[in-house]
Amino acid sequence: MIVLRAVLFNLVLFGSGAVFLSLALPALLLPRRVTILVGDIWFSFVLAALRLICGISHEIRGARIFPTRPRSSRPSTNRPGTPSHSSPSSTMAPT
Repeated sequence: MIVLRAVLFNLVLFGSGAVFLSLALPALLLPRRVTILVGDIWFSFVLAALRLICGISHEIRGARIFPTRPRSSRPSTNRPGTPSHSSPSSTMAPT
């Protein structure tokens, strides 16, 4: 029975992956939020399939330590006098 459930879940996983991938490729031309939304919908679908087919649930612990929104994707500009985080020697105090 476990093997049958595993095979069924894999069929659903890879089949839905192909469908959502075909939806996600055109979404790459749209704003980033739309692309992320397609990924979130697929993720929710996979979790529901895990719960229904395999009987596996999930729980997120420690979510309060994560920021509520993602960090900016823009690179930071280093002003003169501020250390750069790209090299280990930049964390040392000036001599």
